[in-house]
Amino acid sequence: MKDLLKTEPSRRRMLYAALCTLLFLLIGHAFCWFNIGYSGSGVALNPTVLRSAQISSGSWAQPLYWALRGKLSAPMLVGLLSCLYLALTAAVAAQALHIRTRLPLTLLCGVLSLNACVTAINASQLHIADACFLALLLCVLGGAAAGMGWPGTAAAAVLFGAGAALRAQMLSAGAALLALIALRMLLEGERPCAALSLLGRGALALLAGAVLHVAGYAVMTRRLGLDGQAALQRPLGAAQGGLLGAWLEPIRQLVQPMTAYRVLCGVLGALLLAGGAALLILLLRGRRRGVCALAALLVLALPLAANLPVFAGEAPSSTAQTGACWLLAAGVLMLFDLRERQQPLGRAAGVALGAGVGVLLLSAVIFSNQVYLKKNLEQQSTLSIMTRVLDRVEKTEGYDPGVTPVALLGSLEDSPLASQRAGFEHLTDFDAAQNNFAATNQEELTWYMWEIMGYPCNLVSYYEADMLALREDVQAMPVFPAEGSCRVSDGTVVVRLSGK
Repeated sequence: MKDLLKTEPSRRRMLYAALCTLLFLLIGHAFCWFNIGYSGSGVALNPTVLRSAQISSGSWAQPLYWALRGKLSAPMLVGLLSCLYLALTAAVAAQALHIRTRLPLTLLCGVLSLNACVTAINASQLHIADACFLALLLCVLGGAAAGMGWPGTAAAAVLFGAGAALRAQMLSAGAALLALIALRMLLEGERPCAALSLLGRGALALLAGAVLHVAGYAVMTRRLGLDGQAALQRPLGAAQGGLLGAWLEPIRQLVQPMTAYRVLCGVLGALLLAGGAALLILLLRGRRRGVCALAALLVLALPLAANLPVFAGEAPSSTAQTGACWLLAAGVLMLFDLRERQQPLGRAAGVALGAGVGVLLLSAVIFSNQVYLKKNLEQQSTLSIMTRVLDRVEKTEGYDPGVTPVALLGSLEDSPLASQRAGFEHLTDFDAAQNNFAATNQEELTWYMWEIMGYPCNLVSYYEADMLALREDVQAMPVFPAEGSCRVSDGTVVVRLSGK
């Protein structure tokens, strides 16, 4: 790889990959970065206020990143940095996999830019999205660096540790890329011992990176006196199906995609996997049994590499994924590129691949923009209701803004005002877009009030709110917007948003 970087064609391919990725990102995600769509924990526009929670959950390097990037998560800035990191990720991945022909290189940029993980992070965690994509870049760089001998292995360990410290789920991307690089080495005629040496160094770098991540976490929590909440979480799918469930999860993401045309794209995803298997058989034809056996083991291990256990405060959601599932599609594109360079399959094969993956990408573009539209509408709905809530609070006799304690009890999601928008029903399966409001629980409503609305509301602590909710007189109150849903109780203005 080091020699390839010195050639002019390699530099041109990396530049093409970066620019192509930028184009796909703008098509799929520009709406998110040019509009206000913060929701969930993202309503805390200043992520430094969540510093203790970030460190306790295992993402202990994020506060260090905010010190460099700046405290406020402006959507345009987040988008610019995200584009930079993902464009570099595509360039590094294309170079590491030796993808040289134009069609698979273009499609690789598309599957990276438009996969459900990018959409989920933008939709639910926009305030830290750029840090997540920087973690992906660092882990992909680590996977590429592990192929540069022992000095590269040492660098890879540091890169893996830094990436995991920003977002532990992205470590799977480095592992999956290592498996694909080893497979590519075998198919390009290198000796099996060279591929095994790469895998050994890569595994050592991954282990060392994980140790660095956990060690840094222990130091940070101890130094700041925080309770550690991170633990080794099981891979996606393992809770339901054990090891087999974890192996099947990345494959399920391809054959049951979160996209606009789910049935059609599921069929195309299955055909893509079948085509990859056929390409692998063609590339292995005439090879020694040892090479074929090792290649088969690498292919079988790839889904597990893309779905590693996570050291974090909570397991990743099914839609946030691990940041590595796109590498399964990248592996098929790598196989197509290898076959085209060895013995071209013909124009029909290229048209079929381009059309199939093109439909997948088109569906992903439609889906991501639908998600971002819903997030923007959620923001407006929340602003409308919370404005009415504050109007009711201000009309309460004796209320003094910033002085009188206020308790917001319940959740907007459980209120009688919550309703599913017609036409958006297909998004309810997508974790990042299943709510009807931008802020739902007490913590999110607190940050929404202070950060989004900028209102000086003297909200009581979560403990005090919980104690108030248990009182019989409070439980007898009707829920907002009914008369009597806002009243003074022992000097505190209590607003009952829902019955739960």
